[in-house]
Amino acid sequence: MKPATEIEQKERKPGLHALPIRPLFLAGEVMRQGAKKHGGTYNYRKKALKASTYYDALLRHLARWWERRDTDEESGMPHLAHVICNAVMLLDCEDNMALIDDRPTPTPSDPARL
Repeated sequence: MKPATEIEQKERKPGLHALPIRPLFLAGEVMRQGAKKHGGTYNYRKKALKASTYYDALLRHLARWWERRDTDEESGMPHLAHVICNAVMLLDCEDNMALIDDRPTPTPSDPARL
């Protein structure tokens, strides 16, 4: 295998510049509040949790946003920032093997297709 060219190497790097900064800051504040409330930064890595825990929380926040309740009453932060954080924690726990995969057995067909 020949070494990657400089252009190929640049193309493999994530395009972090394409992420809007404000949602990242909002998610960072939600994570800060969560660390304070739940025992420290990356506390969710210390003990494996069920995927359903994050999935449930993500859907609750998304449903509240969908019903035009934009701000979480407890944190004062946007529900969508909580959605981002729950998705990030799912990905991070999956990457760090700190996730109990309690998802149901997949259906034979794609459930998102009618």
